[in-house]
Amino acid sequence: MKKQKIYFFLCIAALFLSGISCNSTEDDVISYTVSESVRVSGFSLAANDSVLAHLDTIFFTIDLNKGQIYNADSLPVGTDVSALIANISFDNVAQAKIYMDKGDPAKNDTIDYIANPTDSIDFTSKVSLEVTAQNGTTVKWYSVKVNVHQIDPDSLYWNTMFGVRPLPCGSQATVDAQKAVYYKGKVQSFIVSNSTCTLYTAEDPYADDWTPQPLSLSFTPDLKSLQATDEALYMLSQTGEL
Repeated sequence: MKKQKIYFFLCIAALFLSGISCNSTEDDVISYTVSESVRVSGFSLAANDSVLAHLDTIFFTIDLNKGQIYNADSLPVGTDVSALIANISFDNVAQAKIYMDKGDPAKNDTIDYIANPTDSIDFTSKVSLEVTAQNGTTVKWYSVKVNVHQIDPDSLYWNTMFGVRPLPCGSQATVDAQKAVYYKGKVQSFIVSNSTCTLYTAEDPYADDWTPQPLSLSFTPDLKSLQATDEALYMLSQTGEL
């Protein structure tokens, strides 16, 4: 009789533990939810020294609210952005597609980024990124833009009706190189034309009363390297000497 009771209680205990195991499995299934995230967590350009040195260090802003990805600090004038590779990070999304609108349906292009992350993107076109969450229904669009300076920041520019001011050497001169800095209360514009370097100075560049001064330099200047401090001007030669 005692053996029968013991056997009975063991059966009850086994059924109880089995029920707990089943309930635990059901709870796990019920508590699991498919992600609705469409967040882009990172964006950068792949290194390409033939386009621009340190291209992969350019900082991009990701505005999740407005759906915008862009570099606030524009790339130098003339940077070729027609075939760049982007490194994009997501929160484990189901799909990400890049659309390039070139203004002509026959030339428009689409990239399945998850399948082909190393395909190049033409940022001269209007680029859009469509992200689909794991649940398959949540979708978010981002506009992606690589900004490039349209005007050389070393050129003289004021917001006037003419837009761009002519250089002090005149619009007819053939200019090989030019760099302007503000130094000791004056705008100083160094211009190389016909192998001659001339310094033009003016207190008020709007007045067009530049004072020219031909320079006799013992080196060939690299005008792009010209920098102004409070006390002196510094410039490199073409061979890298200060």
